[in-house]
Amino acid sequence: MKRLLVILFLAVFGLMSWQCSDNEPPRNPGGPDDPDDPPVMGPGDISRVDQGLIDAVNRFSLKIFKAVEAQEAAGSNIFISPLSMSLALGMTSNGAKGETKQSMKSVLEIADLSDSVINESYYNLTDFLVNLDPTVIFEIGNSIWYMDGYTVDTDFYNISRDYFDAGIYPIDFCASWAADTINHWVDVKTHGKITEIIKPPLGLDIVVMLLNAIYFKGTWTYQFDPEETFDGKFFLEDGTIVDCRMMLRQDSVMYYEDGLLKAVDLPYGDGAFAMAVIMPKYNVAMDEVVEVLTPESWSLMMPHFVLTEIPLAMPRFKFEYSIPLNEILMDMGMAVAFAPGMADFSRMFVDINFWIDKVLQKTFVQVDESGTEAAAVTIVVGTLGPSPHMTVNRPFLFVIHERESNSIQFIGKVANPVWED
Repeated sequence: MKRLLVILFLAVFGLMSWQCSDNEPPRNPGGPDDPDDPPVMGPGDISRVDQGLIDAVNRFSLKIFKAVEAQEAAGSNIFISPLSMSLALGMTSNGAKGETKQSMKSVLEIADLSDSVINESYYNLTDFLVNLDPTVIFEIGNSIWYMDGYTVDTDFYNISRDYFDAGIYPIDFCASWAADTINHWVDVKTHGKITEIIKPPLGLDIVVMLLNAIYFKGTWTYQFDPEETFDGKFFLEDGTIVDCRMMLRQDSVMYYEDGLLKAVDLPYGDGAFAMAVIMPKYNVAMDEVVEVLTPESWSLMMPHFVLTEIPLAMPRFKFEYSIPLNEILMDMGMAVAFAPGMADFSRMFVDINFWIDKVLQKTFVQVDESGTEAAAVTIVVGTLGPSPHMTVNRPFLFVIHERESNSIQFIGKVANPVWED
């Protein structure tokens, strides 16, 4: 097998078989008493979720997973949130135009959708997910931090606020507290599971940081009994055998099997969210399973799970994961967004253009007898760099001189900037 453990949380992060519906306008920013406000979407109200965006998120999810899986070393764990990436990049794309915008929409699989449909659909999908199951915690947050002194484009500001519910904050990226402030937002939105997405000091040329955070906490509908957990063995792809703690259930589960794989689908809470655990059959390589996993095969597989009484043993686990996405996204077709002088994000700020310096995602997952806790943060960093700047943080010379005659009065070297009283 190519990977130690592949757990498809795609079902959790938006891969669900929902029905198509007509688009309706998003919430009206005029206020709660505005008569044009659409009715508040209640739990399980699927009528306003656009199938086109769901299909796009599914296609992007499997495409980005395969790209990440292909670049990771054998034996590596992987855990990503394609939905978090899609929301962060989708929000960013509202500030782009021309080839830059089209390349981002193409990579996100939303090229065939209009901007208005995309933004309405992101809003409706988010609203649907966070209100779907009162027994499951599912939270989504967005924020935009921009260099204080710049002017945000009015249309971009309104779209980010009204459709993505983004907090939009001016900040001095050069301040010593800037990184701590943004990391604090991440810490709060992920309930302490991810505490740092950026490290100080921040670059002097940063224009904007756009962030998405997702937090999920679900209790198994049918929990594993901790007293049944036993010491088990896990067989790595290189033949190594390692010890692990195996959780055990001996009752009926939703089960699927074909020529390549075995799978179970384990529900959370009231059953709206679930984890699909997919394992290649003996002597089948993980590569083969990953290769055949497409939006079409996923859709065909899900209805064929059957309630089956089998013993289920699976390891409990907890780990963090982090991946820079620049090269992957460029290879997928949005290289222009990372290109100095070519990227066009002129719809985000007044009289300021920039390019994407980095896209990074961090995740956390814990699966145990009671359920699953997971978090993801995706950050998009825009920069003007390299521009002329100078931070005097190494030994330097200094010269005191008179400009008209160009005569030198004093000259010195600072190897250690002491302050002697």
